[in-house]
Amino acid sequence: MEILTTVFYQPFYNLLFFFIAILPGESLGLGIIALTVLVRLILLPTSAQGVRAQRELQALQPEIDALRSKHKDAPEELNKQLFALYQEHKVNPLGSCLPLLIQLPILLILYRVFISGINGERLELLYRFIPAPEHLQTLFLGVDLH
Repeated sequence: MEILTTVFYQPFYNLLFFFIAILPGESLGLGIIALTVLVRLILLPTSAQGVRAQRELQALQPEIDALRSKHKDAPEELNKQLFALYQEHKVNPLGSCLPLLIQLPILLILYRVFISGINGERLELLYRFIPAPEHLQTLFLGVDLH
C-alpha cells in the first residue's frame, strides 16, 4: 500500500497543494480546478482515442445489424463474420473501453486526493519544496468545501 501512495497518490496530492500555493488566496477550489484541468489535458489523448473507436463502431453498425439478422440462428458463424468485418475495417470492438479503464484509477486517486486535501490531514506527504498552506481557504463561490 505504501508504494501505491508514493507512486500514485503523493504526486497528485503535491500537485494540488502546488496549485493552491501559486494561485491567489490559497484557495482549495482554484487548486481543485487547476488540477482537474491538468489531468484532463493529460488524459485527452486517451479520451480522443476512445471517441474515435466509438465513431468507427457506429459507422459499422448497419453492417453489424445486417450480419446479426442474417446469422441470428448461427452464433458461431456470426462471430466469424463479425471478426472478419472488424479485421477488414481495422476496428477493435473493445477500443472504446480501454481508455476508460486507464482513466478510472486516475479519477479514483483524484477523488481521494480531493477528500484528504479538503481536510488537510495528510500534509506530511508534501514534498519539501511544496509549501504547506498557512490558511487553506475552503470557501469557494460561496460554498464551504470543508
